[in-house]
Amino acid sequence: MKKIFLALIMALVIFSMSITAGAQIFDTPIPAEVIEDRAFVRETHDTQAKRVATLEEGDGLRLLEEWIGGDPHPWYRIEIDGGEGWI
Repeated sequence: MKKIFLALIMALVIFSMSITAGAQIFDTPIPAEVIEDRAFVRETHDTQAKRVATLEEGDGLRLLEEWIGGDPHPWYRIEIDGGEGWI
């Protein structure tokens, strides 16, 4: 009985992780603009990743993909001036 219960708990944990983690690639880029004082653009969706650019409030960008993972907020892959990064 304990093995069945443990297997059910493990299945629920794996299922919940699959719901909360993942990526959504947008069909077409979505125009957007920075609404904070600044936003750091990084190589990948990780706060420890190398900064590749800094955007200021009002700067335009295009959203390419949304990634939801272990962070409390989603990450967005963006396009700016012909380059790409994550905010």
